[in-house]
Amino acid sequence: MKVERIIEINKAAVGVSKATHFVIVPLWAYYLGYGIMEIGLIITVRTLAYGIFIPLVTFVFGVLTDRRSVKIPLIGAHIVEAIAYIMIMTGNFPLLVLGSAIGGIAEHLMYPSVVKTLGRGYRIRESKTELFVKSYLVEYISESLIVLAFSILYMAEHPSAVYRQIMAFVTILCIIVGIISYGLEAPEIKTTKELKLRKYEATILKGFVVYNALVAIGVGMTVPYVPYLLRSHFALEPQYVAWTYVALYMLHAAIVTHLIKYTKKKGILATIIGLETITALFLILMGICFGRVELFILFYIIRSSIYIFITPLSASYKARVFRHEIHALASSTIRSAWTLANGAGRALGIIALAAYPQMTFLVAGIFGLLGVIGFVIFLLEVPGILHTKHY
Repeated sequence: MKVERIIEINKAAVGVSKATHFVIVPLWAYYLGYGIMEIGLIITVRTLAYGIFIPLVTFVFGVLTDRRSVKIPLIGAHIVEAIAYIMIMTGNFPLLVLGSAIGGIAEHLMYPSVVKTLGRGYRIRESKTELFVKSYLVEYISESLIVLAFSILYMAEHPSAVYRQIMAFVTILCIIVGIISYGLEAPEIKTTKELKLRKYEATILKGFVVYNALVAIGVGMTVPYVPYLLRSHFALEPQYVAWTYVALYMLHAAIVTHLIKYTKKKGILATIIGLETITALFLILMGICFGRVELFILFYIIRSSIYIFITPLSASYKARVFRHEIHALASSTIRSAWTLANGAGRALGIIALAAYPQMTFLVAGIFGLLGVIGFVIFLLEVPGILHTKHY
């Protein structure tokens, strides 16, 4: 099977799993009677487990992809994710927390395969940027479909049955995709032994780490808690919360073509900096309009539909500016910074949102702006990098 299909099949399953955990699991926990402290813990442990195990997982499964096949991490990811949702489905709080943590690790298990497959220039008919964007678009569309299915079922059946049906479906889907991945004809990938960063790569890496850490703190303090806030603070019914996310993913699908055209014109780096600035400002607007649910949701939908375009752009840019032999190391370091800072932000959000929800969003936006400024400062040390239009 072609490289594009390898990524798309797995991205679709990842999208279903991520949307379930991001949107439906917090609503499930709220339905079970848990408050912001318990829900915050469930949300936080997923990211912290994901961040803490990144170096080990990247090394172990990176070796397996070199010696055996890129499909090994893919199979492992889906099996572990299925186990995680079986735990979450029970509704037992310790198992909810443990399942969330295991799910965070599972989310990263496929990373060595995806990075090595997309980042190394195999025979593909599209540019790397277009392939990255397309693979993530498949993920986002699958996220919207599972949330839409949840909203429809919620209006027709008992809530407890709906939550368990969704999680049972995700469990079965993970197992099926894991079986499919075993039969994929993945390309052979070998890694060279050299892991030494060149000076310009070290500078770019530092910039990415600072930028990702600061942005991730602000995002972690706020964005993961939006489903909970919509349900508890704004008293929206779960189906309406779900429709918010359907609108978000559909808007992204509608504007992604225009964003790609803008990226071709301005270059990846300029687009990343511009979009990060815009999304940080939208977090500030969400804080200012926290008392108006219509404006809060509108700004959140616009902000997030734009923000999710940054992820494939960033992945594509890293695949271009870092040499093949150190690409996995650099990407792993950046993702470690992101996830650990995001986990710390989520932990802060438990306290901050309970006491000062409006101020929390304002501070989150400021963190985002500081991240962009720090990124640009580091990039200025690399001659000509800001004027190079990678695509």
